[in-house]
Amino acid sequence: MGWQLSSSLAAAGDPPPPRRHVSASPRPSFASSSLPVVRCWMVGYPTTAMIALFILLSLSNGLTMTMTAEAQSIASPIPAVSAALPTAVPGSPSLPTAGVAAFNFTLALQLSTLFLDAQRSGVIPDDRVPWRGNSTLKDGADVGEDLTGGFFDSGDTTKTTFPMAFGITMLSWGVIEYRNYFAQAGELQNALRSIRWGTDYLLKVWKPGTSQLYVIVGDKFNDDKCWMRPENIQTTRLSYQVNATAPGTDVAGEVAAAFAAAALAWNIHDSDYASQLLNASVNLFVFANNQDPKGMYSDSVIVPNSYRSVSNYGDELLWGAAWLYRATNNAMFKNYTLQYAQFLGGYTDRGEFSWDDKYAAVQVLMGRDFMLKPAIDSEGLMLSKYKQLADNFMCLYLDRTQPFTPGGLLYLREQGPIQYSISSAFLAVVYADYMLQTNQQGITCAASGNSYAPAHLVNYAYSQAQYILGANPLGLSYMVGFGSNFPRRVHHRGASFPDYRTDPTVYICNLTSAVLTLPNPNPINVTGAVVGGPSPLDTYNDSRTYVNQSQVQFSTGALWTSLLVRLTAPPPSATPPPVVVSTPPPTTVSPSASGPGPTTPDGENPNCPDPAANGYPGVNYTIETVFQYTKYGESVAQYRCIIWNNNLCAIRDLTINCEKFIATEYWQVRVISKNVCMLKEDKPVLAIMERYEFGYVQTTALKPVFSTKSYTVEPA
Repeated sequence: MGWQLSSSLAAAGDPPPPRRHVSASPRPSFASSSLPVVRCWMVGYPTTAMIALFILLSLSNGLTMTMTAEAQSIASPIPAVSAALPTAVPGSPSLPTAGVAAFNFTLALQLSTLFLDAQRSGVIPDDRVPWRGNSTLKDGADVGEDLTGGFFDSGDTTKTTFPMAFGITMLSWGVIEYRNYFAQAGELQNALRSIRWGTDYLLKVWKPGTSQLYVIVGDKFNDDKCWMRPENIQTTRLSYQVNATAPGTDVAGEVAAAFAAAALAWNIHDSDYASQLLNASVNLFVFANNQDPKGMYSDSVIVPNSYRSVSNYGDELLWGAAWLYRATNNAMFKNYTLQYAQFLGGYTDRGEFSWDDKYAAVQVLMGRDFMLKPAIDSEGLMLSKYKQLADNFMCLYLDRTQPFTPGGLLYLREQGPIQYSISSAFLAVVYADYMLQTNQQGITCAASGNSYAPAHLVNYAYSQAQYILGANPLGLSYMVGFGSNFPRRVHHRGASFPDYRTDPTVYICNLTSAVLTLPNPNPINVTGAVVGGPSPLDTYNDSRTYVNQSQVQFSTGALWTSLLVRLTAPPPSATPPPVVVSTPPPTTVSPSASGPGPTTPDGENPNCPDPAANGYPGVNYTIETVFQYTKYGESVAQYRCIIWNNNLCAIRDLTINCEKFIATEYWQVRVISKNVCMLKEDKPVLAIMERYEFGYVQTTALKPVFSTKSYTVEPA
């Protein structure tokens, strides 16, 4: 018996109170069909729409793969970027003096795929990275499952499903858009193999029969106590899961996205495997969307030092639906991203794109749909909102209203700043290519009035990649193995010990912690890895213990690979023209603050003299609505408060006036007393230009007001 889904997900008007209804009989208002139609009318929260998908999976032998036309053939080359650019605003700074031709992006790409292989866990089937051997072969034994394989998150040895799945999604996105360029560089098979290494593991951790999703293997808290190479791991490897009673809506949505994107990447190479991935994606999206209550996995699985989501789960639900729409062209998934955009936070301006916050990428994906089929009907208007928000995201970087280091690197956070530079650059080139493919002239930024061509977005990406590869004040390549001047003390366990093939020593846990703090360079270079990045003033501390700067991450490596493959294409011109600068000028730290300067007798920092007398300046607070909903008849919303330390000094023990703060739930912040809050206990210091976020749920009828009560200045 054949089955099909109604493309209409909801009746007009606002949904009534939560109630579920699924019917398999046609209603008179729908067009008749010779086939029974599984219909689902959205009533209340968007869980019921997916029940129809559950019925489809239950009544059929599997979901038939209906891939979009783009998946049926190798992607065509990107249209050439015109060298004719709008005139730059007077006073525009030039890009780093080293032109595009000075960097071998193909070589960088080839090194980058090596790093992905260096992060593999389990039985290693080849010698692409000969100093890595089999490791963690008992993963899952504590729960009677085979959870071997996958990728280590970073230079440590935990496997966390959330950032790993994000890395797979991003590597798949790179293959989908730039398959030809991967092939021309000789790296297509390596990229596809890395995707499959990840999705094979994700298929292991997802147990559809019992609705269990394993989200962490390896206790990072205990793992951090024992510094040793993966091949000698002796710590207990615990497995943690989310399920029907312990929600993990965010991670489930991300894994659904990874499966859908990987299916699209793999379809022309192995359609059976792609169908398996797509079935898993739909199945997992049903699980994520039908969780009641919904929640973040880090609230269900409490593991110290693990990756914690702070953007909630709305972005992952939209992200999963957007990729399922891209992979299947099924209007049901598109309608989901439109009807619940406002509810799930999709229609909000974003300032970053990361493993934890995908709203900007959803806006780019759905903005593409509007560019492909612009319309002025209700659907077109909703899609146009996505495109406008994607334009706004690009304007933050083109107008330079986000913080940059004096040397030109985007600097959103002190912890691993390069990952945000790479993610913004990747979205920039993808968005530029979408505009070129649909004959869009460019974008105009509302705040500045500046107009930018697609080439400006491409040039922004080049500027960030050039900085990472060495066009920076230190002349340092932040990619290990690229050039001769690169970090030698990367925070990476496997690389910090001698090659296991020539050094068969089985290192004992309590005898190895000293290796972490040794001043010696690593015995092995983890080739292709990109480290966390510099300070806000373009300095770098080459030390394994300085984790914010020397840590490496699989998800960053996957993003970097997908950016690099695009940059192997011919540049807009031999030397990219300057990026247009808006008014106001770039938000950077003044070069005059590049050194600590003299210290006053009482140990204060002269860059922040007597803050108490000046009213504790330099800390800004921004409140954003993540999504809004009705609870017990009352309108409530989840909010995030973004705090920026714009002082020219680090500050400690920030105490916040929290007026009208009556949140029913809050995280990453402590309530000290009535109307007084502080940051979480393990975050006593905010570095120069550092951004910090906390979240809360509160009635929309009362808006809290946040301001600085006090702080102390870190001595210079």
